[in-house]
Amino acid sequence: MLSNIFYLSLLAILPTQSTATPTPGQKTWRDNRPTVVPSWGLIGMDDLECGDSCSRYCWQFTKTSISIDGTANFALSAGYHVSLTFGDDKVIPERDAECHTCGDLVMSGDNNGWEMTLKTAHAPMEGPVPVYIKFPGEKLLFSADSKGPFVSDQMISKDGYECDAWQCGGTILQNGQVRPTDYPNTTVPIDESWTTYSPNATEISYKGRWDDQYISWWSAPGLKFGFTGSAVAITFGRYTDNGNLIAYRYGGEDWMLTNVTANSTHQLITSSTPGYNLTAAGETRTFELRVSNWALGVQIDAIHLSSGGKLVKLPSYGKTVEVIGDSLSAGQFATLEGISSWAWGFGEGLGNVEFSIEAHPGICLTDIICSNNNFNGQLFQWFKTSDTSYRSTQIYPESQPDWDFSAHPAADLVVINIGTNDAGSSANVSAEQFENNYITFINRVHCVWPDAQIVVFSLWGGFSQQADTWVQGPTFEQAIENVVNAFSGSSTTPPSSNSSVCQTASANYSNVTSATPYGSGYVHYFNTTGILQHNDIGPLYHPTDVGHIKIASHLLQYVKLKFGWLLEATGPEVQHRTTLDQNPSKFLRLQVSARAMPTVHLLDYVAGNVRSLVNAIEKVGYTVKWIKSPADVPNAEKLILPGVGHFGHCLSQFAKAGYVEPIKKHIEDGKPFMGICVGLQALFEGSTESPDVPGLGIIPDGLKKFDDSDKSVPHIGWNSANTSGKDRGAGESLYGLRPDSKYYYVHSYAVPYIEGQLEKDGWAVATARHGNEEFVGAIAKDNIFATQFHPEKSGTAGLRVLKAFLDGERSSKLSTVPSPNAIQEGLTRRVIACLDVRTNDAGDLVVTKGDQYDVREKGDGVGAGGAVRNLGKPVDKAKQYYEQGADEVTFLNITSFRNCPVADLPMLEVLRRTSETVFVPLTIGGGIRDTVDVDGKVVSALDIATLYFKSGADKVSIGSDAVTAAEEYYAGGQKLTGKTAIETISKAYGNQAVVVSVDPKRTYVASPRDTSHHTIKTAFPGPNGEEHCWYQCTIKGGREGRDFDVRQLVQAVEAMGAGEILLNCIDKDGTNSGFDLELVKDVKEAVKIPVIASSGAGKPEHFAEVFKETTTDAALGAGIFHRGEYTVKQVKQHLREKSSLVRQVEE
Repeated sequence: MLSNIFYLSLLAILPTQSTATPTPGQKTWRDNRPTVVPSWGLIGMDDLECGDSCSRYCWQFTKTSISIDGTANFALSAGYHVSLTFGDDKVIPERDAECHTCGDLVMSGDNNGWEMTLKTAHAPMEGPVPVYIKFPGEKLLFSADSKGPFVSDQMISKDGYECDAWQCGGTILQNGQVRPTDYPNTTVPIDESWTTYSPNATEISYKGRWDDQYISWWSAPGLKFGFTGSAVAITFGRYTDNGNLIAYRYGGEDWMLTNVTANSTHQLITSSTPGYNLTAAGETRTFELRVSNWALGVQIDAIHLSSGGKLVKLPSYGKTVEVIGDSLSAGQFATLEGISSWAWGFGEGLGNVEFSIEAHPGICLTDIICSNNNFNGQLFQWFKTSDTSYRSTQIYPESQPDWDFSAHPAADLVVINIGTNDAGSSANVSAEQFENNYITFINRVHCVWPDAQIVVFSLWGGFSQQADTWVQGPTFEQAIENVVNAFSGSSTTPPSSNSSVCQTASANYSNVTSATPYGSGYVHYFNTTGILQHNDIGPLYHPTDVGHIKIASHLLQYVKLKFGWLLEATGPEVQHRTTLDQNPSKFLRLQVSARAMPTVHLLDYVAGNVRSLVNAIEKVGYTVKWIKSPADVPNAEKLILPGVGHFGHCLSQFAKAGYVEPIKKHIEDGKPFMGICVGLQALFEGSTESPDVPGLGIIPDGLKKFDDSDKSVPHIGWNSANTSGKDRGAGESLYGLRPDSKYYYVHSYAVPYIEGQLEKDGWAVATARHGNEEFVGAIAKDNIFATQFHPEKSGTAGLRVLKAFLDGERSSKLSTVPSPNAIQEGLTRRVIACLDVRTNDAGDLVVTKGDQYDVREKGDGVGAGGAVRNLGKPVDKAKQYYEQGADEVTFLNITSFRNCPVADLPMLEVLRRTSETVFVPLTIGGGIRDTVDVDGKVVSALDIATLYFKSGADKVSIGSDAVTAAEEYYAGGQKLTGKTAIETISKAYGNQAVVVSVDPKRTYVASPRDTSHHTIKTAFPGPNGEEHCWYQCTIKGGREGRDFDVRQLVQAVEAMGAGEILLNCIDKDGTNSGFDLELVKDVKEAVKIPVIASSGAGKPEHFAEVFKETTTDAALGAGIFHRGEYTVKQVKQHLREKSSLVRQVEE
């Protein structure tokens, strides 16, 4: 069958540099090598078959309808897949009858280039004949007639242009406009005076995807290493695309550009490189390289340093980002391509992350042959090392290698922007098919990285003019929203467990085919609508440089606000350089670095968890300067005085250090001052907690202890801070306080509120109510603001208050005024997420959960049971539960870190990282005891608790040691020694800082007379029909029972100074059958301090039940949340429906 298109293809496997000299008027690319030069008229041809003799260089022909007399000579550089198309099937009419015989073919040449001659005797056609020189995905236009050829300077259509960026290499295209470049020639000879390293040197960190031959793939891959010496050179291997543009930099200096060639060495750093002379001799210097293109690559053969130089391994950043996309993410048509893309600007802008961009023009999400000859979609290709470029078919003609995800750090954040090509007419993908494929793809990504948060872009579908404006068109808009909703829990399809499917997945996850979401809560929607204007899209339908900058900037802020990630300088500057016009000397630099943030001074006088306050201050855009002595106070403009714990201890330390008078002077001078918790209490004359220790005396009143006859004391949890007084309008907010918000309090002493008493002296007061007692929750006058609650532990509501003070925004209008019915005063019931943390058999810290304290999977495996259950990473899980609305997060460290220095305990780092993004109270349990460090030094329980507090903990939980201490307490006639962990820690930090974790189990007896222990009559008889039981205390994780009952224990630890009881139940652990209500009631009757019910929660109804049937202060869940059966938000919603007072999550 005849066709009106003529194709010619060349496939070579050894790309080499041509040294041919271009002829006058010839189009050139890469390093001035000739491409296709029509030297005479063009002809048509009959079918020719490629025999075995063609071997690796195979020319393939199809029929054409065009015939012209003459000869056509073409010089082709070897090593590139090229197609020639004669004619235009949309323009040139068929002339099949005229093509009877079409001459012969002559080929000659070597690896520097091939010459092809076509001959025919047919009569010439009239006028110029279009000829397409077709590279994968794009076209070059030439015209010729019988009088000779000429090269057109015009594009014939939107997708016809002179040269695509991946073909041009060093020639930059911005929206199809060729930008001449004149980058320095960096090639050098290498001799034995250099110190040479192989590409597999462990000191080299490869960024993005590189295969085992050290060939780069996808968009903007790179490498980074430290070095000593005065020079760096790199030898690029034979699989380097000639003329490929790379960016490289020294330290945090500007990126520099050069073109590299195969089988050559380029010196990139010399002693004259900018910034080199600013680094002292012998110090480690930093070198970084990125490949600019998204389809061309380099191969690293060797790294060379000046004589005596050494490579140095640089530490990687703690977070990892993965971008998955198509041309819009790869940087096609941007000035510097991959390193001008929004994906690059986003990764560089964060500054403290490792990032990789798996994006390629023309690729679909759906696994089909998509635009630009992409032979696979991301549904398949993302799991491969290589991309879908022509190079991949050359280097891997049989099959592409799978990417080994296990050999690389897991991503913390995945950003996906794909679907534009699926929506194209050539792909013909339906919305339903796209939606199902997207869910499947996210499931696969989730299998790879179960702890990653995933951000899904809405697509920008181009702009159309309507009347006198431009309107952005939708692309798969509803389908993408459906995908996000499916993973948010709002879909009608329930989430399914992914563990078994993921664990048995093949290397490329092709057997993960479900379009039902695996879990929920980790997929987020980034709406791009309105970010780009019509003139931010170039003539070839891709973002201009400004467009890329806009997208990156908005995404940076989204991630900062959504996930609490901070933008950090890592260079010393983190920058992204791009060009906006045709003059290469003029650049617009997008520099995203740690801006010069305003400062606030913070005074730490052993005031407990100050780290969380620092994190909160930085979260709202300020930086902290520490006051280290009274002499520093006059230098402070804004000053915050925090405090946690015992009034007498804190104020004594405060006075002893000489801070009283400087602080008073600061306030008298009218400088902004904020007190938090004990910082508020310090403003008053004194407290009954320590009658002999005076306060600052700025307010003539004092603090009294709460009455514990009708409620739990300490007052721990979330309560109101409602403003009062005539100067406060109903629609106004005092320092960001809102009447329907809840804030976190933890204290036993408070200033009783008497209406009008403080107001008459000019104070604005916000109050809260605990039981029937109303007290001062916050107070303000002139330059003074103080809160009894902890804003740094009050979630979004607290951060808003902290920011208002720092910004000096004393009064503001409420955006909405809640109705009186919407305001519920009083202490809420808390929902706490608990994470049992231990090392698994591979030595990694994981969240796990036991069935009656057995944390191993059932069946074959390690030891008597299977492997340790791995339910996720502790830091990621904590953040997830915080965002869902958890009122507190508790870490129970169930691993004994033997032979580990106390200062290096892994849980310290867990706390540090968690406190950066989680702004509710954190409790840590496990190992809070006197111990001997690995160096033989005795470390007290108080010392260990101090380490935890300084790392971000608000409370410490003591388990087995509390049982031992209680037994000694009774043996000593119920006398306090002042030496137990409970006593020493509560004295230093207050009793609210000490939680005792109790692990009781039922022991049945026929009659109370059968035991000396306190018994209850149970509604759940024992195995022999026993109607009574007592709760036996256990130690060592429930493995050893003691002749000691739960009432004895809780009353003893309350006397010692514990502020809260975490009440577990071995019988209920892992059963999902609900809390042991009888145990909870029994313990609540025995103590005045708050009690947290734990063990047995399997559904939201269990939380409602324990809050209705008992007076417990809080309820804790673990497995119910870890397994994804219910979210904290769903539990709270159910509690509100059952009329329980709980804190609502604020965005």
